[in-house]
Amino acid sequence: MNAHLGVKAGLGALLYLASAAVPSSASAAEIVVYADAYYSGASRHYSGDVRNLANEGFNDRISSIRVVSGFWTVCADANFSGRCENVSGDVSNLASTGLNDRISSINLDDGWDGVGNANDYRDGLVLYSETGYGGREVRLDDDTSNLGTRDFNDRASSLRVAGGTWEICQDGNYRGRCQIVSDDVTHLGNINLNNQISSARFLDRADDYYNAEEQEDSWWGDNRSDRWERWSQNTESKAHVYEHVEYRGGHREFDGPEPDLSRYGANNQISSMRLEGRWQVCEYINYGGECEIFRFDENNLVPRGWNDRISSMRPIGGRPEGQLGLVLFEDVNYQGDRQRLNDDEPNLREIGFNDVASSLRVRAGRWEICEDVNYRGRCRVVEADENNLAPMGLNDRVSSARRLDGGGSDEHGGITIYEHTNYDGRNLDFDTNVPNLVPHSFNDLLSSFRIHRGTWELCEHANYAGRCWTYNTDLSNVVPQGFNDRITSMRRVDSGGGSGGGYGGQIEIFEHTGYVGSSRTYSSTVSNLAQEGWNDQISSFRIEGPGRWEICDDANFSGRCQIFANDEPNLVPLNWNDRISSLRYLP
Repeated sequence: MNAHLGVKAGLGALLYLASAAVPSSASAAEIVVYADAYYSGASRHYSGDVRNLANEGFNDRISSIRVVSGFWTVCADANFSGRCENVSGDVSNLASTGLNDRISSINLDDGWDGVGNANDYRDGLVLYSETGYGGREVRLDDDTSNLGTRDFNDRASSLRVAGGTWEICQDGNYRGRCQIVSDDVTHLGNINLNNQISSARFLDRADDYYNAEEQEDSWWGDNRSDRWERWSQNTESKAHVYEHVEYRGGHREFDGPEPDLSRYGANNQISSMRLEGRWQVCEYINYGGECEIFRFDENNLVPRGWNDRISSMRPIGGRPEGQLGLVLFEDVNYQGDRQRLNDDEPNLREIGFNDVASSLRVRAGRWEICEDVNYRGRCRVVEADENNLAPMGLNDRVSSARRLDGGGSDEHGGITIYEHTNYDGRNLDFDTNVPNLVPHSFNDLLSSFRIHRGTWELCEHANYAGRCWTYNTDLSNVVPQGFNDRITSMRRVDSGGGSGGGYGGQIEIFEHTGYVGSSRTYSSTVSNLAQEGWNDQISSFRIEGPGRWEICDDANFSGRCQIFANDEPNLVPLNWNDRISSLRYLP
């Protein structure tokens, strides 16, 4: 047999076919069937379909075949059902094919071009009931919305593409999961459609809006970064929607909100789309029902569960107005889609950028990015560009972002306290003194904090009593400082004191614990104890007179700081022994 299964390619070694091709001048198709092998015995001539050979007195009697012209299919059962085989040339003996004395119907495949080349017929699709192009076959040369009419619903296991590009679908009327095929598929299980095809249609390239030549000349052909850069600069949004997957079939173009796609005959008819910018699509009109934001072209909406489900759509998340503060990028090294922010964004999901960012640029200010909405979960403060968020554990995990320096329209308080370490868990903002955290349901829960403005004192009892600690920078973990889950009150204690003059109070510092060793008394601020010969030399101190004293482990009152109002005979348990570099009086 020839390459197109003269009876079947897999049986080619078993069957003998005449090699002569049917002349292209043949004016009509004709087949001669014989009751005996080698073209002998009773015979019948046919030039068209025979749905039931029993009516011809020739059912289950055929042992050899001559094809005068045309291309034919012979089937084991009436009405072209059961096992079927293509015949494009003579077959001298059907005994080795499994069809000897078993043929009950004959079908003329009038979609072929009739020039004798079995592989050269009009654009068509051949479906087979077995893998490897075996079993019964059905040939299509036009759209078929329901394969049940051919008694072939959910029966295809392999296919050959005779010409063109076809769309095969799981459900009737080209719905459900669909797949574009332009080459043979020996096993449909490889594309998860074995025994699942219910409809198929030809995709006419001549009607396509999109083609390779246009791709080179239009903005669709630009690389992703170029397109996102243009969109973020111009805030231009547009969408081309297509009836079929792979940007084929009828299409429409939109550049603004479309609350009801039925006005354009596109309701529940979209299978692929090209997008400039981000668009929200919804299953009901007026943006009702389930909605999802898409950020780039989608050549097949079937895997996303949106094929033929879109009833409304609108652009979303353009360039913000006002001073630009932060730019989030989809890919590392500032590539891909980007989202520009100039103000707080508690939920990036609402603008289609949740769990997308892989790098960022800080254009102005100091920002906090968090893995959960509303600035919860693990957070990090950024003040400079980050070309890869993976090292800080936030790649594709940023869900909210806010400005910490008051540059946005919604200024933060002076301090944010967190329930867990690393700025995780429940959190609260404060910009005024808090004498008691009990009414805020946050007593003895603080494990980390961020300071946005000023210097703050955190105390273990209400009304700033008990031991207190002073800070002017963030602290991701208070456990080593000894006050985890122990803070009950907080207040802002911005710098007091100066470089000279007394305030009525004084502090006497000692070289050793228990007020032993060398000592010195101060009644004014000392910004750098190294200049006094006392850097990292203090192990105990006494406080006399009114007011309190703040001690810090770095010069100029930076690093870790703590406020004291009483004597401390031993700084070792407080983790302050030989660590003090500056001190100041707080009246």
